[in-house]
Amino acid sequence: MGAARPVSSTAPHGETPRENEAEWQRIAELAVEGGAGSGRLPMDPERSFRFIKLRSRHGDVEVYRWTLHFEDGSLQELSINCLFEGTESSPILVAGRRLKGMVVEYDAPRTTHRGVLEILAQPETVSQRR
Repeated sequence: MGAARPVSSTAPHGETPRENEAEWQRIAELAVEGGAGSGRLPMDPERSFRFIKLRSRHGDVEVYRWTLHFEDGSLQELSINCLFEGTESSPILVAGRRLKGMVVEYDAPRTTHRGVLEILAQPETVSQRR
C-alpha cells in the first residue's frame, strides 16, 4: 500500500489550523462499543481537507492506531492515545493529499454504552490547493 509518513500537526511555513470551531465540519462518525475493536471508513477522494482530527463523544476511547489511506497509495499511521469524553486529538495536516479512507483501531473498556468517535475536518479552499 505504501510507506507510513511522519506525523505533523502543522504545515510548513507556520500554517496552523484555524481556531474558529465553526470552520470544522463533521465528515464521518464511528460507533464504538465497549472493548477493543476497529472501524473502516471510506472517504470521497474528491473532497479536499487542510486538517483532520478525532473527537470522542459519549465515552473514553483509547485510539491505538489511526491509519489514513491516501489516493496516491501512501499511508499515514497515527497514535492518538486516550481521548476522554468530549476531548479531541491535535489537528493533523493532510493538505495537498486526497484522503481515500481510514481505519481506526481502539479500545473502550470503560464504555458500557455505545460511544462515538467523530472525524472532523477543515476544508481546503480553492486558493489553498496547489
